[in-house]
Amino acid sequence: MIELASDLKEEKSQSFSASADWYHRFGAFQTNFLVEGFYTKLADVFVLEDTGTYTGSMLVQHMAGYVEKDVAVTTVTSLIWASSWLMILMFIKQRNYS
Repeated sequence: MIELASDLKEEKSQSFSASADWYHRFGAFQTNFLVEGFYTKLADVFVLEDTGTYTGSMLVQHMAGYVEKDVAVTTVTSLIWASSWLMILMFIKQRNYS
């Protein structure tokens, strides 16, 4: 059974994202470099906490918890040759702070 905490607050989030894209031609080759990043902050994240036993089942309380942050950066590099082949290199770095 899930019970709501009496002081439960709504979960809120704030996000920010940005990207930059650069293209350049070298004769028959076209290159592309893309960088993207985002930051998200969640406040009063909902958590379930075991508060004891209730008629043979676990009693769990739904309450507001901690602040969580997610940060990520993505880079994509591509090389196109005469519109016949494409090579893509991608790197993603993500980190979660609780």
